[in-house]
Amino acid sequence: MTAFLLYILKVIACSALFAGCYWWTLRNERSHQWNRLYIVTSVALSIVIPLLSIPLSAAYIVLPAATGYIANFANASSGIAAATPVQPEPFSLSWEWLAWTFFASIVCILLAKEVRAFSRILRLMRHSERFHTPETVLYLTDDASAPFTFFRAVFWKKGMSVNSSESRYMLRHEMAHVRLGHS
Repeated sequence: MTAFLLYILKVIACSALFAGCYWWTLRNERSHQWNRLYIVTSVALSIVIPLLSIPLSAAYIVLPAATGYIANFANASSGIAAATPVQPEPFSLSWEWLAWTFFASIVCILLAKEVRAFSRILRLMRHSERFHTPETVLYLTDDASAPFTFFRAVFWKKGMSVNSSESRYMLRHEMAHVRLGHS
């Protein structure tokens, strides 16, 4: 468990370092694309960097550990050395193993949620009327969450008029997401 806690502390330290650099250099920048790239990259690096083993001193040779070895000891009565194999410890649940299992299950749940949302959007694309415009493809759907944008596609609620001022404002808002590459 201490190795896992040490890893978490290293991740937090790396994240704090990257957040400080962001706050110091990029927080007032208008280039949101570069800001997003920095944030995504810094999250990935904060997870990977603590896993790296970077030697700071002279190199030394590490011999692989033996998986099964034989302990020699002398029998007191006969004075003859006897060899007995040493058995490995039986598997037991450790807190570190439980923490990694919990972490992996959360990752799997979130990944499944993303795959489900992506398949829902693909289903909406297949079953919706579409209109091509110079900037985007407009999909007319009955989905309750419309209007929304997914990459260069705008999903619009069927029956929602584009003539009202509120609808034109919402369409301009969604088109801004398309132009700026938001998703």
